[in-house]
Amino acid sequence: MKKVSLILALTALSAVAAAQVRLGIKAGFQVSNLEQHKNGNDVPSRFKSGLHAGVTADIPLTERVFVQPGIVYGSRGYKDADAVRITATAHYIEMPVNIVYHYPVQTGHFFIGAGPYIAYALGGKWNMPEHQDGFNSRRATSGKLQFTDDTNTYNFYYITPGDTFTFGRPFDWGANVLMGYTLQRFTLQLSGQLGIANLAPKVDGMVTHDKLKHVGFGLSVGYKLW
Repeated sequence: MKKVSLILALTALSAVAAAQVRLGIKAGFQVSNLEQHKNGNDVPSRFKSGLHAGVTADIPLTERVFVQPGIVYGSRGYKDADAVRITATAHYIEMPVNIVYHYPVQTGHFFIGAGPYIAYALGGKWNMPEHQDGFNSRRATSGKLQFTDDTNTYNFYYITPGDTFTFGRPFDWGANVLMGYTLQRFTLQLSGQLGIANLAPKVDGMVTHDKLKHVGFGLSVGYKLW
């Protein structure tokens, strides 16, 4: 009898918890860059635009404080501001876990939050536009991005038409910050992402002093399913 009562109590608690969790979807626009320091020099680069989309869950801790895990696809990368003019587009699956505080107002509520994220690279490509400058000319070319913990000098420091270029390590982690507004089931959110992990791989089996770190900002629109 006690076992049956315990099972019923746990089932009831699980049902209540499930009823309080709000699932949602979101999608939007983002810009990202890769801060790079290679061979003792800073590599100039610019922000690149991309898209993101995913699902989230709001799990209440108190009436105003929620844990918000999610699974999000994001397009990252950068535009090289040096003479090479490479554009790198990397595809990631991201798993943020934020603590979010809601402040109600008359028509909805504002929210702010922060937390860690982990991300894993799914693949990507690079491209280089056609270039003509006096006696120097270059055809448009492209290739695949590589994500690895150990690469070689040729693939990491140099770019060859049609060849593989090492973007960095596949696994990334860092911190999120976010703020926004919710009206009924709709949300509008601004977010920032700062990579803490150094994505620079080993080169020919050797640890280098290179540094690669992700940074990004996004704007998304969301909808709470229930």
